[in-house]
Amino acid sequence: MSKGKRKYRSHSVEFKRSVVWQRLFGGTSLNQLCRIYSLSPVIIIKWTRRYLAGEPLEMPRGRRKAHIETEQTALSTEKELRAENERLKMELAYKDELIKLLEKHADVKKKNDSKSSGD
Repeated sequence: MSKGKRKYRSHSVEFKRSVVWQRLFGGTSLNQLCRIYSLSPVIIIKWTRRYLAGEPLEMPRGRRKAHIETEQTALSTEKELRAENERLKMELAYKDELIKLLEKHADVKKKNDSKSSGD
């Protein structure tokens, strides 16, 4: 084996999408796809996961750090949104209770007004 730099094959987005669709919708098994296209099952699984997650099938070389930072930003944003969601739920529950109390107070006032006008 030579000690030269290892060459990686690159595949077009269309090719990746075709392989993923064959796996998901074409009834072709993972092992069959590996044999047909001489691909590792790991790479087909990775492409499938990306496709199902709605992520781009093309990962630019040398951008792994940017991808990780984007992931961390997304997680941070998700955490913030979940916290805001909880705050809004609590606010809504408080307002619902306030409305119930006001309606109850209005009913009591109506009864008192009808009693006093009936006397």
